[in-house]
Amino acid sequence: GRAGEAGRPGVRGQDRDGPPQADGPTLITWRKILPNLFTLGALACAVLSILHAVHGEFLAAAQLIMLCLILDGFDGNVARLFKGESHFGAELDTFVDIIGYGVAPAVLAYELVMQEHGLLGLAFTLWTVMAGALRLSRFRSDPDRGNKGFVGLPITVNSSWIAAFVFVT
Repeated sequence: GRAGEAGRPGVRGQDRDGPPQADGPTLITWRKILPNLFTLGALACAVLSILHAVHGEFLAAAQLIMLCLILDGFDGNVARLFKGESHFGAELDTFVDIIGYGVAPAVLAYELVMQEHGLLGLAFTLWTVMAGALRLSRFRSDPDRGNKGFVGLPITVNSSWIAAFVFVT
């Protein structure tokens, strides 16, 4: 359950009836810090995935994308469990989503096969990231946040397919 893609009511920082609300000047407690540690762990996995991909360590890069997915799935659940939802957490999650499910898989695909296709491969790589950013922005600006179904391919599915490609090749 992440704020960036999950589309379920009650995502971190989101009321059931509307978009994320600002937290206001409140004391930061462990309830708000704990879910963000999972989000930051997902960010670390995304960055490490990129570093492994550029060094030709494709299996490790794919595994880190999958670990990013797992950690990202925990952050919203932990936030709801401990009543630590926050607007800040929802926004942080979206930034991690574009890096973990847009940039990291695009770099992996580029390093693995796309660079062999010259300008077309580069265009595909850039389009993967841009389409992911557009999809996340569209999702974040939708007041229903997927409660009435999804339009397009969720960015997490795209990253999973690219990681799965590495696992089967």
